[in-house]
Amino acid sequence: MEVNIKKSILSISLAFSVLISGFGGSAFAEAPLRNGQNDSNLTSNVDLLASKTLVKRTVTPTAEGEIIREVHEVPVTLLTPSLASNRVKITVLSTYQFDFSKNMYKYSFNLDSPAWINPSVDAVFRVERSDQQYGFYNEVASLAVNDASYVWDHVVYVSPNTGHYRTRVDLKPRKLDEIIEDPTIYSQSDLINRTGRVWVFNFVDYTSQKILNKPPANWARETRHSRPWDLRGDYKKWYDNAFNTTLNLDGYDVHHIRPLFLGGDNGMDNLIHLPVSTHSGVTGWFSGY
Repeated sequence: MEVNIKKSILSISLAFSVLISGFGGSAFAEAPLRNGQNDSNLTSNVDLLASKTLVKRTVTPTAEGEIIREVHEVPVTLLTPSLASNRVKITVLSTYQFDFSKNMYKYSFNLDSPAWINPSVDAVFRVERSDQQYGFYNEVASLAVNDASYVWDHVVYVSPNTGHYRTRVDLKPRKLDEIIEDPTIYSQSDLINRTGRVWVFNFVDYTSQKILNKPPANWARETRHSRPWDLRGDYKKWYDNAFNTTLNLDGYDVHHIRPLFLGGDNGMDNLIHLPVSTHSGVTGWFSGY
């Protein structure tokens, strides 16, 4: 059975492949790709739960929004001697999209496996949120399903609120002689603003060692400082003196890491130069903060 994953509007897709071994066989998993091979965000401590099983992660910006797909593989032992094959794959496909008609985040979960056998499992599909990328994640919505369908999507809606989000899928076999050794699967975290846009920006200035990190989601709207008339010149002068170089700002904008309207200031620690296209995207994302 093939799962139709052609989704419109804004979507994040992540797929988990759960490997099942039959009684008397040995559980195995192909070696997952390690941190940094697909996405620099894998270095996040909070994402280690996902990277343990992560095989592939791709991020594809589109005109409608960002599409993010993850593939996970988790070794499982299923104590079912009656199975014709001792290796069966269950795929858990999780798709995120912003539902403009409801003005809500929409998470759809779908189970898939070979057509000749669909192992019966109970499932809990959860969406968790944190203010900080490395913070504690709280459940904001969930759906518990007995004997989860392999045909229909299981949908969870979440009220939009800027934050770091991840999904969690818990699987439990319905038969007493079946055991899932590691039944909890986490997605990698993603920062989403209240309009449904995903933070996809990465930039490192290797001279100053400044990094454009994912911001926290709890900055209050308060403007305490105004932008100096020659901020660009002030930044260049500081940069040249601090690093004994001549900074060429052609094609770059000077960006406030914490925006002024969110309580940021004009201190050099709060400034970084970004490519014009990146700065435009970041500014647009913060407009929906």
